[in-house]
Amino acid sequence: MVRKPSAVIAPTRASRPDIRGELERRGVGGGFARAVSEQLAPFVGELSAEHVEAVIAGVTLAWGVHRRSVESFRRTANDLEEVQRLLSSFAGELHKLDEALEMLAAYAARLRTQTGPVPTRTLH
Repeated sequence: MVRKPSAVIAPTRASRPDIRGELERRGVGGGFARAVSEQLAPFVGELSAEHVEAVIAGVTLAWGVHRRSVESFRRTANDLEEVQRLLSSFAGELHKLDEALEMLAAYAARLRTQTGPVPTRTLH
């Protein structure tokens, strides 16, 4: 059910809080509602009540789309941070494995140099 205002909102100083209040009542953020109501104030007197209602409904819909986009971006950013954290941990584990392999390689090289060749035995 679409709500129709009973009168056209006059472009007076009092009209801005009415538009702003209506936007905020519909869930639009305070700062955005204030900015939009300031931008709409010069035009409100030229619009019928139905047009004002349509503008407010359009701004409310645009705000909803914007909010979903921002929330989606935040979720994506959080997911990216988690992937970066996991990859950083994985890189740390790979570094530990690399150090262990270097130690094993050094140990194997030392064993080769310290042990002499196997004595040859001539069996008759």
